[in-house]
Formats: sequence, C-alpha cells, structure tokens
Amino acid sequence: NSALLIAGLLIISFILKKLVVSPIRKVTEVVRAIEQQSDLSLRAEVKSKDELGRLAIAINLMMEKFGSIITRVSASTLQLAEESAQLTNITTQSIDGVRKQQQESQQVATAMTEMEANANEVAGSASNASDAANQADAQAKEGGKVVNNAIACINTLADDVSQAFDVIRQLETDSDGIGKVVEVI
Repeated sequence: NSALLIAGLLIISFILKKLVVSPIRKVTEVVRAIEQQSDLSLRAEVKSKDELGRLAIAINLMMEKFGSIITRVSASTLQLAEESAQLTNITTQSIDGVRKQQQESQQVATAMTEMEANANEVAGSASNASDAANQADAQAKEGGKVVNNAIACINTLADDVSQAFDVIRQLETDSDGIGKVVEVI
C-alpha cells in the first residue's frame, strides 16, 4: 500500500509539475525577460484555457496596453519636444523684439530729452526776443517823444525865425526910412 501511495503521489506530483508548475515557470520567465530586456513585445505562450491560460492572456493584454501607452507617451514626448523648440524660438524672438523695443524706447527718450532741451532753448530765445522787442518798443516810444520834442522845438524855432524875419523886415523898412531921412538931412 505504501508503495502504491508513494507511486500515486509521485504521479500526482509529476502531473502537477507538468500542468501547474511548468506553465507558471514559463509565465514567470516571460515576465522576467520583459523586465530585464525592457521589451514589451514579448508574450507569454497560451496553451490552455484554465486559470494559467487566462493569466498568460491577461499578461499579454497588459503588455499590449503598456506598449500602446509607451507609444503614446513617446509620441507625446516628441510632440512636446517639437513644441518646446517652437516655444524656445518664439521666446527668443520675443526677447529680441523686447530688446529692440527697449532700444527704440531709449532712442525716443533721448530724442524727447533733446526736443525738450531745444524747446527750452527756443522758449529762452523767444523770451529774449520778447524782452528785446519790449526794449525796442520802449526805445521807439522814447525816440517818438524825442522826435515830438524836436518837432515842437523846430516849430518854436520856426515861429521865432518868423518873428525875427518880421522884425528884420520891420528893421529894413525902418532902416529905409532912416536912410531917406539921412539923405534928406
């Protein structure tokens, strides 16, 4: 009996090894190979429709999904790299534009400062011209007074000359009269 029991146990052990342990070992080897080689294209061999077969199918489906996810992540990474390069270009252009605008703003500020200085100079010149015009006006008024005084003096002199002329004529007439009297005498 015991020999039969041992023989039965050996047969059951052999069958269990063949039906359970061997397929689990093969699935484990595939999972280790995937992990070590980072190769998501490896698949477990499906030989049965029992739990071990369903485990192999589940591992294969999981590897397909992982592969799909890695492919999408890789594509997204490439797209992100391209967009990052474009963003770097745009940023570089923006920085160049800002620098150019800053230089132009500095030029405008310099021009505004120069214009302000010129405006102040023109205002100073205009103020000086206004002062000079006021002085010229005052001098012209003063000159007008002098001219009016000169005219008054000339008129007075003309009156005096006219009176002197009248006196001289009178003297001439009187002198003629005296000359006739002297002749008579």
